[in-house]
Amino acid sequence: MSLQVVLSLDHWNAGLAGFCGGEPLLMPRVDRLAAESAVFDRHFSVSPAGDASVNGRAWAGGGWGTGPIADPAARRFGRAGVAAEVLTDVETEWVRLAGWESVRVVGEGLEDAVEEAVQRLSEAGAEHRLLWVAVSGPAEGVDGDWPDNLEELDSAMTTFDRVVGAALDGLVRTGLHGETLLVVTGGRGAWLGDRGFEDDKR
Repeated sequence: MSLQVVLSLDHWNAGLAGFCGGEPLLMPRVDRLAAESAVFDRHFSVSPAGDASVNGRAWAGGGWGTGPIADPAARRFGRAGVAAEVLTDVETEWVRLAGWESVRVVGEGLEDAVEEAVQRLSEAGAEHRLLWVAVSGPAEGVDGDWPDNLEELDSAMTTFDRVVGAALDGLVRTGLHGETLLVVTGGRGAWLGDRGFEDDKR
């Protein structure tokens, strides 16, 4: 059995938070995860549908099933026998385009929803399981250059840190932490830029 968990800060402006201060106490769970030799990268699309037009995600294109001819992503996972849970805190077009029928869109209580999703996947009969959490947080509507929106960006980062903590707690509680691929990503990975988790020579 395998479980993949993708935690994505799914908004470009929020994705700039790594360059807007990155106070050590802002993301204690992410920092702890990094200290435990987790690999942070920027090669994943920030949503399980991809978007060929924004945030440098052209490589994903219709690969997740976003075009009129493309095979929807949800159908692909189903045929492959993958039990999948998709959580997001805002209504986004990729939910419909990728064919997800049972997406839980949540706002308050997102951390509880993450832990509940991990629990459901631990009880699923499928050999392979996927949890994708796309978080925009309070910075969803933020626009403009930093440092004008530092408070909103910091709030989004704090929200994301709590989601990371909820996922880790759920994995430990269900005993799945030893057999899980955990991916922490965002728009181009920029939000990790000032925290020393990325190789700036990349």
